[in-house]
Amino acid sequence: MHKPRLVILASTPDTAQRLYCQYREIFDRYLNIQYYSFQNVPVKAPLTADLVLITHQAIQNKAMQYVSPDTSVLIARRSISFDSIKLLYDIPEGTNVVIANVDRRNTLDALEQIKALGITHLNYAPYYPSIPWPGTQYRHAVIFGEQVLPPEKRLTVLDMGTRISDITTCTLVAQHFNILEKLQDTIEAAFMKTNIRLAYVYFEQLQKSRELHRNIQTLLDYYEKCILLMNEAGSILFHNRRAKRLLDIDENGRTAFSETLFNHFSAGDSDFFTKIDDENYYVTLYVPSGSSSIFVTIEDVENIEMISSKYKGFLKSKGLVAEYSFYDIVCQSAEMKSLIKRAQQFAKSDSTIYISGESGCGKELFAQAIHNASKRRKEAFVAVNFAALSPSLSEAELFGYVEGAFTGAKKGGEKGLFELADKGTIFLDEIGDCSLDIQKKILRVIQERKVMPIGSNRWIPIDIRIISATNQNLEKLVSEKKFREDLYYRLNVLPITIPPLRERREDILLLFYTFLNEFLDTKVQAVELDLEGRLEGYSWKGNVRELRSVAEYIANCISADAEGWESEVKNMLCSRETGGGLPSQEIETLHRLETSCEIYSAGLVLKQLNTPPYQWTRKTVHQALPQVSESVIKKIFLLLRKEDLVISKQGEGTRITTKGRKFLNYIEKNGMCAL
Repeated sequence: MHKPRLVILASTPDTAQRLYCQYREIFDRYLNIQYYSFQNVPVKAPLTADLVLITHQAIQNKAMQYVSPDTSVLIARRSISFDSIKLLYDIPEGTNVVIANVDRRNTLDALEQIKALGITHLNYAPYYPSIPWPGTQYRHAVIFGEQVLPPEKRLTVLDMGTRISDITTCTLVAQHFNILEKLQDTIEAAFMKTNIRLAYVYFEQLQKSRELHRNIQTLLDYYEKCILLMNEAGSILFHNRRAKRLLDIDENGRTAFSETLFNHFSAGDSDFFTKIDDENYYVTLYVPSGSSSIFVTIEDVENIEMISSKYKGFLKSKGLVAEYSFYDIVCQSAEMKSLIKRAQQFAKSDSTIYISGESGCGKELFAQAIHNASKRRKEAFVAVNFAALSPSLSEAELFGYVEGAFTGAKKGGEKGLFELADKGTIFLDEIGDCSLDIQKKILRVIQERKVMPIGSNRWIPIDIRIISATNQNLEKLVSEKKFREDLYYRLNVLPITIPPLRERREDILLLFYTFLNEFLDTKVQAVELDLEGRLEGYSWKGNVRELRSVAEYIANCISADAEGWESEVKNMLCSRETGGGLPSQEIETLHRLETSCEIYSAGLVLKQLNTPPYQWTRKTVHQALPQVSESVIKKIFLLLRKEDLVISKQGEGTRITTKGRKFLNYIEKNGMCAL
């Protein structure tokens, strides 16, 4: 039996073969089907057939060069293979995707068909070989059986296969050969299978969407705060269980509170406080980028305060809080008031602050005040005193360590002080005492804002504000190669220099009476004028810390109704001014101890060490002095050893040295050791 001849002519071999397979499945019983592409079409004689099917209108002119003039021609309409549509749903929403094909018309046809199928969760851009690539943000590409992408591009490629002939074209072919009645059921069945597969894809996506909706609902119902989504007309589109109960939302998403929300949104408010059922609530309104819906949260103010209180309690239990503000800085001198104003301005910035000044002038007080005036005030304030930091353990304390990093490392490791300060402020006190090796590591932290714990190979990003302080001359240390120049410039961005107390004498009596009344818990009007004069005229080498010590001594004398204490204080100040017979080297020791710890506690420990059995451990000292914690005793032991006031031997405990006894006699004589 002679079969009519159908020739398929395409621009590429892949397209020609794909349509040949499709038409053979439907028409093989009735038609003799052949296929060619521009690469293998016969050129010696024009194509003759009962019908030539040209696969796209874009190639019609070129195709007609190969077709006999008296041959019937049909231009195919083509559609995306529904089997591959499922793959598009696997691409995350909002992804930038290039739709690429051999030429402009094929590309735009494919793009329109994808949008017509409702696949609109992606950002599309067309591409074909004669135009430039749409942009570097496009890292995904969809092709249709044709390798048309630039070879130099590194892309995630989804090949949806060659587009097939649609049902209309198949019907026109059947009509041309007068076999439509015979093949109508076959054609419909062929495309029905495709439609069923497409419907199944849609069903799968619907099931996934429903499951996602259930999971999101479960997650949002878990929250204590109310969460809801509202459109611009004020209708509630979505809400969690807490919102339904509080706002009495009905089945149609309506609530009396919608008007309040809509009015605040229309007024441009992003948050506001309100009362619901006589309780105070905090409401936030937010419109996500690219959305017209309004995201709303409503939270009980008491709950916010409770969480804030718990967090502050947690920080306080860890010693990670700044207790002082600028209101706690007692002064009346113009210089100090100007300095406070400057520091308040610096607090608004996140730049590194460098505080210099003599020992005892209030550098940490300023550091805490700056933290509490900054946007980081609700986060941790971590103070590091390098004068009291053990050189052998400083790296572990600063940067932390992982389990097994060294002998004695805690199970699970330990966070370093820099990591504990994340989102808050770290105060590097006495930075001049920091070793060169640690300086190098701190410089890297400042530059890269990340730390690597000892024993780890993972960097941990940190967001911190750095304040440093010292009573040493860092510029001199830099010139002596004892302090890194690059670190100095990194720290000295916003400098603050606190003047010594002797340069602001109008603050001395104000501070003295503030301390005195604090210790006595009552208001003392005045001490004798001669003593006031001595206080104002004294040089205060220990600055505010020394003044506080003297005020505490006087308060104890007043409480005990001691006689002649005014004369004793005058003599004490005179003795200190002349050095009290103590060598200048030991005066420096006194100042260093006053900087690093409470001199009274250090005196108590020295006094205990100077009693039988003259060899003590931290534990036995703590048993004898329960008012001083073992951790403080450990710190004092370290400082006393550093000053050669005590000596320790393994298994023999710690004993006081001759230098230590001389120092003890001096502080007892000058009222700086508790009775």
